[in-house]
Amino acid sequence: MKTSLVSINHLAELTGLDRRKLKKTLRDVAPAKRQGPVELFRLQTALHALFAEAGKAAADAPEIQRKRAELLDVQTRRQELALGRERGELVPTDDVFAAFSVCLVRARREFLQLTDLAPALEGLPAPEVRAQLEKEIDKILTELASTNPNELLAQIVKEQGGETAS
Repeated sequence: MKTSLVSINHLAELTGLDRRKLKKTLRDVAPAKRQGPVELFRLQTALHALFAEAGKAAADAPEIQRKRAELLDVQTRRQELALGRERGELVPTDDVFAAFSVCLVRARREFLQLTDLAPALEGLPAPEVRAQLEKEIDKILTELASTNPNELLAQIVKEQGGETAS
C-alpha cells in the first residue's frame, strides 16, 4: 500500500482526538511534507507517537488508558482498511470469491459443452479426436486465462448495486 500522509485535522477526524492534543503530541515529530502552511505526517509515524503517548499515560492510569490505546489501535486499523478500499488497493473477499466462482462456472460450462463435439468426432481416428479435443480445451483455457479480474469484479459489484474503486 502507499504511504498515507495526514494532516493534524485529518488525524483528529480519524482518531476522534482533539487537534491541540495531537499538535502537542506531534511537536517532536518531523512532518513528511508540507503543503503551504499545512504539515503532513506519515500516518504510521503519527500513530507511533500517539501510541507512545498512550503508553506513557497507561503507566499512570493503567486499565482505562490501556483500553483507550487498544481502541485507538482498532479504530486506526479500521480506517486503514477503509482507506485501502477507497483507493482500490483492497477488495472485499466476498467479491473475490464471487469472481472466482464466475470463472469456475464459465469453465465448467465450456468443458461440459465439449460433449457437443461427439457427433462430429465419431468415426475419426483416435489421434485426430485427441487433436480436436486438445484444440477445444486450449481454446477454453486461453479464454479463462485472458479473463480480466478487475473487469469481472467491477461487473459483480455493479450487479450487486455497489460501486467499485477500480
